[in-house]
Amino acid sequence: MKAKLDTILMNPPYNSKPKMIPPEYQQNWGKASDGKEDPTKGLVFVKYLSDIAKAEDWNGTKLAALLPMSAAIGTSSIISDMKQALLEDNTLEAVFSLPAEIFYPGASVQACCMLFTLNKPHFDSDGKINKATFFGYYKDDAFKKKKNLGRVEQFDSEGRSRWKDIEERWLRMYRDKSVVAGLSAMQPVTGSDEWLCEAYMKTDYSKLTEADFQRTINNYVSYLVKTSKIENADEAVNTENWKEFLLNDYFDIMPGKYHYPEEYKDGKTPYYSASAENNGIGSYISLPPDFEGNCVVTGKVGCTAFFAPEPFCATSDVNIFKPRFHMSSEVGLMLATIINFNENYKWAYGRQCRVGNSKKISLQLPATSDGEPDWEFMELFMKKHYQKVTPPHETRIKSRRIPLEIHKMERV
Repeated sequence: MKAKLDTILMNPPYNSKPKMIPPEYQQNWGKASDGKEDPTKGLVFVKYLSDIAKAEDWNGTKLAALLPMSAAIGTSSIISDMKQALLEDNTLEAVFSLPAEIFYPGASVQACCMLFTLNKPHFDSDGKINKATFFGYYKDDAFKKKKNLGRVEQFDSEGRSRWKDIEERWLRMYRDKSVVAGLSAMQPVTGSDEWLCEAYMKTDYSKLTEADFQRTINNYVSYLVKTSKIENADEAVNTENWKEFLLNDYFDIMPGKYHYPEEYKDGKTPYYSASAENNGIGSYISLPPDFEGNCVVTGKVGCTAFFAPEPFCATSDVNIFKPRFHMSSEVGLMLATIINFNENYKWAYGRQCRVGNSKKISLQLPATSDGEPDWEFMELFMKKHYQKVTPPHETRIKSRRIPLEIHKMERV
């Protein structure tokens, strides 16, 4: 090759079949030579270019190779030997951990970028490492996934590209070889070491907030609640005196309002969706609430019901039941339970419970002597259950007179 290349950017195949790779590169592969994929995860192609650089005297040529993280982590002897062979002829200048979905909507592989100076050994004549390698944790580039569009650049409120600021910072850190907690590290490495920033960088403790502790506490409390047991919990509830009620007589029933992702950012307003997890909340967004709290929400698919205690937004995949009476949280939780029991098995993909269908839902509920729903009984019934599952260190609801049938249930 007559021309000398200054810079090479390559994205080699990660899982090429061994039969397509020259035999001289497979001398120590053993049974992997008969496998279905390249055991070096693409590093063999870097070695191929390295050999060309050595034969053509491309001293100082820069090579940036996009490779899977498994090539940088690789603990197999084949990968370690290949990494060591690369360092014998070339200097590993830097390795950058790239965003998790850099190839979206294509491959889902976790990738990194390795930067080499070709034909300049990583070790001196005594076998010592010439210099430390720069490692960058370059994961958050402020791009967001958009369906049918891929990863889309984001802008601040003044129309400035968030990526441009990040790009400048990343480049400056590399040029200055700055060590920044949570973002970069300098580390001398050999072929047997891990070639990723995650292995060497310090954590940025300035980003530790109260919310981190709150999430742990919330998860623990959720675990305590979910694993609480009630004696004779499998016994049927006595519904002999319950009566049928049409929910449309007591609730205003309406659909949710869909918001396009570009309308909002992460925020504090609950955004209910058709999710069956996290009390139906798909995310928290920056928009003001569209609906008051103290409602029951149901997904159109499956008709899974949840009680929504605070003001919220909801997608168009959700129906909202707004009470025309003062509904306590306990009553809301009981109604959600009975809606799930009465409706879940009737609705599935292909049959959605829309607003019109929701207005036809009738439930059996405890009734007063006047033939109206017994909201007070429902509240006491659910408060008894709440007392049974509330963790010991939580504030208890003050005891009230509870009907005998409920009082017999004891905490395990």
